[in-house]
Amino acid sequence: MIQARGWLEDDEIEEFLAVGYAKQQVLEVILGIAIKVMHNYTNHIAKTPLDKPFQPYTWSKPMVKHINSV
Repeated sequence: MIQARGWLEDDEIEEFLAVGYAKQQVLEVILGIAIKVMHNYTNHIAKTPLDKPFQPYTWSKPMVKHINSV
């Protein structure tokens, strides 16, 4: 859902339903994604500190080395 930016093919939705999920649960997936995005954006802007038990798993932006061409 995220990689496709919501543009799912009909067969993908049918496959989801075929394993026992209901149409309502498709909307629940969308709701879960929306809540996670709002939560992350808000905490990034507010600079909310990470709870101590989760600090060992802190994500940091990878360093990118630039190669200067001569």
